[in-house]
Amino acid sequence: MKLLLENWREYLKEEVYYHGGGKDFLPTRIGTFYSKDKTYAEKYAAQHKDGQVSEVEIDLSQANVYPKVFWWQEFQEIWQPQEMFKGYDIVKVIEPNGEEPSIVVLNPELVRTINENQETWYHGGKIEGDLTPLYLSANKNLSSMHGELNSFKISQGAKWMDLSDLKFSIGPVAMISMDSIGYNEEQINRVRELEYDIVWNKKDFHQGYEQVFVVNPKVLTPMENKL
Repeated sequence: MKLLLENWREYLKEEVYYHGGGKDFLPTRIGTFYSKDKTYAEKYAAQHKDGQVSEVEIDLSQANVYPKVFWWQEFQEIWQPQEMFKGYDIVKVIEPNGEEPSIVVLNPELVRTINENQETWYHGGKIEGDLTPLYLSANKNLSSMHGELNSFKISQGAKWMDLSDLKFSIGPVAMISMDSIGYNEEQINRVRELEYDIVWNKKDFHQGYEQVFVVNPKVLTPMENKL
């Protein structure tokens, strides 16, 4: 399954980028800067009182990229950018102290958030009766390969357990893995004891393994219509 997810992400040609800014960040905002350098984004986030780094995937497979790379000052001095970049989706700009060009996204439809704020999650397969612990995916197309497609929203108050965090690599919780938790009641109970609602591996997720495991189905709201 993990290999299938990685191959699918490679097929889509999606790449991970970072935006450092305030908590009011919206991926739908035109003209947002993104960098492949997470450390660089963290420096920008640190300049805000409530700064944060947002991780997104940007689909470059169909993007119309402006052919020239601009220096920051040169980009700021462009008189009518809306006319100059009309018809383009992305502009490359080397920001102050940046080593590699960042990208300015002019077409927000290319951007997809890849964290616990994911808007809709999917489960492929028939669901009968009350919800029980289950796997969900951020990838609608892959979920549909497993049967009837069900969509859910996850409560903003849900508590996430990130298996890539070093504190979960030792002791009894070290046995928990994304591959086995769905079939191991002991692991599920261990997560419940720690009072987490959802298990994921953030590092693997960003590399294409776009699954989470919901231990507490009460944090899920089924969408009104099955897709």
